[in-house]
Amino acid sequence: MGCFKLYQEASADVTILSNLFIDRYMKDANDAQLKLYLYLLRMAQAGCVSSVSDLADAFNYTEKDVLRALKYW
Repeated sequence: MGCFKLYQEASADVTILSNLFIDRYMKDANDAQLKLYLYLLRMAQAGCVSSVSDLADAFNYTEKDVLRALKYW
């Protein structure tokens, strides 16, 4: 699997989560989808590079679980 890089403007030691996400999307997402969303949001702020297999290893998910969560978003 290829790698990907997430990028977001601004740099801080905090990760901001929008109220829209909490109000509209959080209630319907499962645990894996929420964990990966939050982790990727944090990674985007730091400009980190990762891969599906790295995410699967980090959260003890299968690559298929990770891909399913990414497709959800």
